[in-house]
Amino acid sequence: MFPYIDQLLKEERFDEVSHILKSTDIANTSTDLLIGYLCITLAAHDKLPYRDLFFQKTKEELFRQGENAEKILSNLEGKIQ
Repeated sequence: MFPYIDQLLKEERFDEVSHILKSTDIANTSTDLLIGYLCITLAAHDKLPYRDLFFQKTKEELFRQGENAEKILSNLEGKIQ
């Protein structure tokens, strides 16, 4: 999946990447895959409006699972500082 998303990003097909993020069932997706999605989309975060919500939902799910979401997701939010 990651090579496919990477190719979409290189081709600036941001709507398709956003669709992948929107269609991901966060509660039933592994933490590793969720983090992978956030990593691969980090550079394009400003072109993927849904990514912020995806990040928030991922963070909420990790908290729900009892994970240290702050530590796991550090530097993956994509906000300009």
